[in-house]
Amino acid sequence: GLLSLDRPLRVANPIYQEIIVRTLGHAVQRDLVLNPRDYVGSDGRIDLRRMLLRFASFFRENGEILESDQAYPEVAPQLVMMAFLQGVVNGQGQVLREYGLGRGRIDLLLR
Repeated sequence: GLLSLDRPLRVANPIYQEIIVRTLGHAVQRDLVLNPRDYVGSDGRIDLRRMLLRFASFFRENGEILESDQAYPEVAPQLVMMAFLQGVVNGQGQVLREYGLGRGRIDLLLR
């Protein structure tokens, strides 16, 4: 199955963790046009402040439309954020996720 039978509730394996969220956020990511270099500072690291400001602007402009297209509106903001981050790294990095199923949160790490 997709979920483990033991507690706490969790996605059964790392492959499913990646595939589930990438599938749910695919429609959003497909429509994003992002240049990963726009988010890299002069030191070669992700410019977190610039990235978050652009995400906030993007979400203000598109969030309502994006949320209405989602099959699971309660997680739409998280899916949109993860799709945006995936577009930012665009094969030149990773978005690592740790789900807090049933706890209303997700931890993200950009590499």
